[in-house]
Amino acid sequence: MKKIIACYLLMTCLLAITVTSPAAQATDDIHFTPAQLKTLGIMVAPLEPASVVLSSRFPARVVIPPAQERVVSASQSGLVEALLVAVGDKVNKGQALATLRSTELVTEQGSYLQALTQVRLAQSELARDEQLFKDGIIAERRYLTTKSRHEELASALNEHRQTLRLAGMDEAALRRLEQTRALSGTLTITAPITGIVLEQKVVAGQRVDRLEPLYRMARLDTLWLELRVPQERVNGLSVGQGVEVPAASTLKGSAQPPLRGTSASGRLIMIGRDVDPENQTVLLRTEITRGTDSLRPGQFIEAQLTAPTAGQRYSVPVTAVARSAKQSMIFVQTAQGFRAQPVQIVSEQHGRSVIAGALRGDERVVVRGVAAVKGAWMGLGGSGGHE
Repeated sequence: MKKIIACYLLMTCLLAITVTSPAAQATDDIHFTPAQLKTLGIMVAPLEPASVVLSSRFPARVVIPPAQERVVSASQSGLVEALLVAVGDKVNKGQALATLRSTELVTEQGSYLQALTQVRLAQSELARDEQLFKDGIIAERRYLTTKSRHEELASALNEHRQTLRLAGMDEAALRRLEQTRALSGTLTITAPITGIVLEQKVVAGQRVDRLEPLYRMARLDTLWLELRVPQERVNGLSVGQGVEVPAASTLKGSAQPPLRGTSASGRLIMIGRDVDPENQTVLLRTEITRGTDSLRPGQFIEAQLTAPTAGQRYSVPVTAVARSAKQSMIFVQTAQGFRAQPVQIVSEQHGRSVIAGALRGDERVVVRGVAAVKGAWMGLGGSGGHE
């Protein structure tokens, strides 16, 4: 009953407009009294400049840039004594990830200490023979032989030192080994970067070989989106233009509706040179630097490319655009009422339309009650129409 009464009131208002305002028909201006504006719920709002235009949505896959991914491996063979982090944990560079029990590490530490002792003895002999050579007591040949032996031993010591460094011992651990000469079979594996643990490849108690992977981790502060775009849509694209991931973007077929807003954004960094023969699409790679927390590697989403608008473009709610036959229009407020202004739809996104037309930019347009204004413009109830 309420709907019937509302329809009756709407028709009454429109009849009053078209019958009592013949001048409006002649000038294409539609007149409404304040009471009619209130009854019909007609509201106006200023035009908003549109700085960018969004493309259609394209399927995209979230991937990790190769330079940001690391595989943490065992630097020595041994037994996994403990795993200190799990998949999904955020770790800092240098943080302990796991501990290994390795007999090879003990052997290498012993070899390092032995080489250190030999270098110190050779250094003492070199200092003595150097002085004796300066005093003319020994021949130069003997001095050069002592010097050569010292250099060979120093080179061997450096080799053992680098092996221990690769095994995970830092400078502090090496100095402690030199001072205490206490051998340890426990090796701590540390994180090479600050990032997120993506995969755990071993379990506690497992024996591992040298260089066997333990963890896979990566930095996720920057991510890539790989888009598949029809080849005919690639013309006109350029490296550097923007890309946006709509909030709650879903691929076609999902029951979840897209929400207005943007969850992540970045820029286009690569346009593929080849075309996929199966679906005739071209690979685009974009770099996402804002909103990466909302994305997950391996995720399939939708993304839109952005481009600066050419000429004057304005943004209005999609409900502000009326259509008559093949013509799109908006209703601009004038001193006498409203007039229909033809426009071109450049794009539609997030519940808004980007339009172009003969507009100054300071107009106020109808954003609610468009159907009522269009009905009056078409001459509902009487004298001719504009279809």
